[in-house]
Amino acid sequence: MSQAIVDVSENMRAKIYSLYCKIGFTDLPGLTVEDHITLTVIETYLDFKMGEVWTEILSELDQEKVRPTTPDMEAVEAISRAIENRAEIAVGTLQELLEAQQSQDVLNGQEFYAEIRENYRQKEKQLNDFLILLPEHRIMNF
Repeated sequence: MSQAIVDVSENMRAKIYSLYCKIGFTDLPGLTVEDHITLTVIETYLDFKMGEVWTEILSELDQEKVRPTTPDMEAVEAISRAIENRAEIAVGTLQELLEAQQSQDVLNGQEFYAEIRENYRQKEKQLNDFLILLPEHRIMNF
């Protein structure tokens, strides 16, 4: 048996992939961006596994000096292009998720610093209001 095929039965990835096939890859509440990234990788598991199997098939054919017929080779090339396109889509999705996370991190940081500035401004105002009420401060102002 092919190593790629043996890997499916011995590895938890195939079981995790099949589980998500049953529950779905979308509309899962409470997921973080990291979870969505992991989910995207899980969703592309079968595509990448097929690519691995086809790579092994071509490697074995090459080792045995067997050249596929023209229609077979065209089919293999079409499958390879489809898998590459799927990989590019997955990478694009991952990049979008990472950019969204970075934007959210920047926004959270800005909100945090704005809150710190507002707290500082409030404390400064309280201190100034307190100093105005002190008797010795009133004498110095007059």
